[in-house]
Amino acid sequence: MQIKAEQKWLFIVFVALAVVLVAGLGLRFPWPADEPRFAQVAREMLQSGQWLFPSRAGEYYPDKPPVFMWLIAVFYQLTGNLKVAFLLPSAFAGFLTAYMVYDLSKRLYDHKVAFTALLILIATPQFLIQAKTAQIDMTLCFFTTVGCYGMVRYFILGNGLRWLYLGASAMGLGIITKGVGFLPLLMFIPLLVWFRNYQTPHRPWNALVWLTPVIMLAVVALWLLPMLHIVDNSGSADLVSYKNNILFKQTAERYANAWHHIKPWYYYISQVMPFLWLPLFIMLLAGGRTTLDVIKQDKVVKTLFVWAILVVVFFSISAGKRAVYILPALPMLSIVGAVCWLRLTKMELGRWISQALWTIYVLLMVIAIILLSAFYFGLLDIPQKNLVYKPLFEQAYWPVVIASIVGVGFCIWQRKKDIFIQLSTLTIGAWLVTALLIWPAIDPYRTPEKIMKKVAQTLPQDSELGLVKFKEQLLMFVDRPVTQFSYLAPDKVQFERAWQWQAQQENRYILTSSEASLSCYTLKGAIHLGEAHRRQWYLLSDKQRLSTCPKPSVMKTYHYTPSSQIGFQ
Repeated sequence: MQIKAEQKWLFIVFVALAVVLVAGLGLRFPWPADEPRFAQVAREMLQSGQWLFPSRAGEYYPDKPPVFMWLIAVFYQLTGNLKVAFLLPSAFAGFLTAYMVYDLSKRLYDHKVAFTALLILIATPQFLIQAKTAQIDMTLCFFTTVGCYGMVRYFILGNGLRWLYLGASAMGLGIITKGVGFLPLLMFIPLLVWFRNYQTPHRPWNALVWLTPVIMLAVVALWLLPMLHIVDNSGSADLVSYKNNILFKQTAERYANAWHHIKPWYYYISQVMPFLWLPLFIMLLAGGRTTLDVIKQDKVVKTLFVWAILVVVFFSISAGKRAVYILPALPMLSIVGAVCWLRLTKMELGRWISQALWTIYVLLMVIAIILLSAFYFGLLDIPQKNLVYKPLFEQAYWPVVIASIVGVGFCIWQRKKDIFIQLSTLTIGAWLVTALLIWPAIDPYRTPEKIMKKVAQTLPQDSELGLVKFKEQLLMFVDRPVTQFSYLAPDKVQFERAWQWQAQQENRYILTSSEASLSCYTLKGAIHLGEAHRRQWYLLSDKQRLSTCPKPSVMKTYHYTPSSQIGFQ
């Protein structure tokens, strides 16, 4: 009977997770900053048939390897709807990551630990945020989790080399997804310290183990060697630039000499973990000496914990930091949290931590209700820069407030249940409301559809459109071929090229935003299209061209023609 009850609750949790991961598919367009870029690259892959060299508006896109874009393109072919397909890689990666956390925890310990680890993972905000977002990081997290899974099954559970090699293959896929897929290799450090003399029938520390990085690199070579061969034989300066950018600038240089997202070394500890890893972070800290004792006494926990710390340290060393970078550490840390939490629940300290977490979440929901109501009823003024979202705020008010009230009521009703059952249920409920009610309401305010409709209404049918300092999201709504002047070029160079391009033929217009550093043009008399992405957008005709403009050292133009067959259904 106990086994049947466990299976029932496990089934319910995984069904709920699957439902929340697919909720909202097709109800919104890709949103900035990253989603439109990856969706557009996948769209162009299908349109051009060029899968090895991703492109954005006809120009090679060198920032990331192509695996994630391949996945979006494949899902688009399967579903026929890019508004559904662009979110599916993250949804599948999230579900499979959660399953691996449960499965590995059960093999290492038992169902109780595994179920707790699963609930902790779901309750941790960063997990579902990324699983519901079309960024690369959830897919990377999946590959790194497979890498860790394979290493643990081989070294600790003694299940055979095939698992280690599976993990090595996943690391290779992780590298050609986002460069840092090798992170599971850091687990060799704690494994060598605490499992060096660990005895299993197959003697884990043998020469075949060191094939792990070889297999990882062999998978990378499946993409790298054809890419290098084509570039070296192409004679194309653009392809050479693509190769150098993706192999050097976007990897070693980005890590060692970051040029954006500059944060202090303690950024993850002070600004990310306390919020995006709530409640796991607070629970581990509040556990104090008990948490440390569990980590010291359990070699498995110690290994996974040290590996997670090494991942955070690795990203903390670089000056460039984003909150999503440390996501790969979360699945293994959830297992650590589960073991520690089950020890804490046997103590009075566990009850106090549970009550503290319960209080924090209830207070957060109550504060949200009060603040939202104050804005809604005019007791507080909406900041000037957010006034554009006032209609959205009015639409979203009641769903959010009702959901928060229900959440508070649920916490009070279930206050005697395990805190992670409560918090994972709240998290799933919040995401269902967000995906089904909030997403559709927000979508018109997160896209430039109105801007592009006005462009279509304003421009003559036979006119041409050029883009300067554009956003990838614009490409989803264009109704005609567009020309752009290198997304990667400085604003000044783009305007110089646009000036020359516009001078070559009549009936050519430039679309640009207030974000661009204007040169060679004036905004006097320009057609103001409105606001999108917190920027004002303008159409520039030849009347806005200044009489002179420096000639660009290299004249480059790139072209993209939207296809009715390759679009958003």
